[in-house]
Amino acid sequence: MDKSISLSVIILTYNEEKNISACLESVKWANELIVVDRYSDDNTVKIAQQYTNKVFKQEWLGFAKQRNMALSKTNGKWVFFLDADERVTPELKESILNAIKKQDNHVTAYYVKNKNFFMGRLLKCYQESHLRLFKNGSVHFVGEVHETPLFDGSTRTLNGYLKHYSYSNLESYTHKLAKYAALSANARWKKGKRASALDLIFHPLFDFTKFFILKGGFRDGIPGFIFCLTHAHYTLLKYAMLYEKDSTAKSKTPYSLNADNLPV
Repeated sequence: MDKSISLSVIILTYNEEKNISACLESVKWANELIVVDRYSDDNTVKIAQQYTNKVFKQEWLGFAKQRNMALSKTNGKWVFFLDADERVTPELKESILNAIKKQDNHVTAYYVKNKNFFMGRLLKCYQESHLRLFKNGSVHFVGEVHETPLFDGSTRTLNGYLKHYSYSNLESYTHKLAKYAALSANARWKKGKRASALDLIFHPLFDFTKFFILKGGFRDGIPGFIFCLTHAHYTLLKYAMLYEKDSTAKSKTPYSLNADNLPV
């Protein structure tokens, strides 16, 4: 590890030519920028190379393995993971730099708040926190769909937030939901889980109620209503695909649920 490098920023990409420049622009102050690209067929790599010479091509290994592979390329004492459709705000930048400078031996990792934009509007009903900044060598990722960081030590939450522009339009959003639903159904199937008729009814209704009523999606107007409805549809798809897989297995009907074939 190069002790002169304080912070390595990692970005995983695939066909992100519309996002990658703004993303890298928001972290160009970091000591090391690392882009791991899944063989994009657009100009993602070419644009990224204008910001860093550390652009690596890697066939898709899965969410956790791809992140672990990217970690192996870093030299910084601290690592920050950033998605191509995210932007670091000035307040978050200062918070990251202060955390690194502080050198708190009791803190291994930091959570960062996300503010999500949907149909041109900041959603009040869907704001998350994810582990993004951590000491290099202290974290290992596991999991097939929503990768989980494993680590020992205390955590804190940084001031500031990430701007998240995950959904450029409804078409790309619904395609992404279908892909994640298939991945989730596969993962659940491998763990021996099954879906009942009650799952198909209860879970989508619960998700819609949670986001629209309890988390205040009604305050986000029509975009909020559409987001809550489509999120409930994702939940329905997830359990419906699991139910379909179970039903076809029992009837010995040939069946293949391959999320890699779904458009993104």
